[in-house]
Amino acid sequence: MPRPNIKHAIIRLATFFLIIVIAFTLFTNRQKILDMLRRLRIVPDNKEKPETVVDNFYNWYQRFTGNPITSGAYQKVDYLTFDFKKKISDLIATQGYTYIENNDPVYCSKDKPYSLKAEKSQINGDKATVNLKEDLYGTTQDVPIKLVLEKNQWKINDVVCPKPLVIIPPIQKFAKVFLYFDNPSRVAQSTESVAIEGCGAVFPAQRYVREELNSPKNTLNLLFAGPTKIEVIMGYSTMFSDKTANILKDVKAVDKTAYVNLIDIRKFLSSVSASCGSKEFFTQVGETLRRNHQIEKVIYAIEGDPKTFYEWVQIGCQEENSFCDKKPFE
Repeated sequence: MPRPNIKHAIIRLATFFLIIVIAFTLFTNRQKILDMLRRLRIVPDNKEKPETVVDNFYNWYQRFTGNPITSGAYQKVDYLTFDFKKKISDLIATQGYTYIENNDPVYCSKDKPYSLKAEKSQINGDKATVNLKEDLYGTTQDVPIKLVLEKNQWKINDVVCPKPLVIIPPIQKFAKVFLYFDNPSRVAQSTESVAIEGCGAVFPAQRYVREELNSPKNTLNLLFAGPTKIEVIMGYSTMFSDKTANILKDVKAVDKTAYVNLIDIRKFLSSVSASCGSKEFFTQVGETLRRNHQIEKVIYAIEGDPKTFYEWVQIGCQEENSFCDKKPFE
């Protein structure tokens, strides 16, 4: 009977050979795997012409079970640019899901067309236009599809509806709010500058709120509740979630300085006390307040005591945080 250490050596050797076999199989069949994904219309072929990209995307869109937009599935498809996905998400934010179901911004109609055909593309450098012919059960409609070349792949950047979608004017006035979260996918997709590099890299997720609710307190409450389901699909991530939605006690803005008073967050946001976690926390809160409410400086407290907060994050009381002065939190 082999000794236990020999058994372990045999198991490790067998595991090593198994990993080698799997890696070799994946490497030698990588093209087949990519071809399978392309047949499923998840990954575009970098050799596809603009009209083929349009055909493939609309084939996927037609076959999808349910609504590709209200389900958020459109965010996962690589045939669309980030800017076009954002245009759709903004439309959802301002008009609502019921509106989207009755005014599809991809079909440019309420109902699914009987048939679709992408005509030959017109290419001008890194931009292209494809005319999409839609058969709407007896009547035809021409829809210009705008594409751009990204990393040697044509992607749909806009759908120009011949009859502009009827945008319902909101009864109440809305204000744009930008909530800053981490989003690794945005680094490659967006030209918008990152607030800070490394652990504190943040990107804005755009929301709409009623104008009368556009205040530092309501903005921070939105931030502390974390990304929506659609924003998660778009790649946004953060330490904040529905579990941290109520961590804010109060916030006061005085002369472009915000005094943020929190409940005791040390147990359920322990990562904030670490170097990388504190960078994420400070940049997400700081950039959100700066962009929306012109705040240049933020001072924090736990249960009204700045010293508790700054000793916890290993900064201590110093001139930058007014030496942990409690008075502004009273």
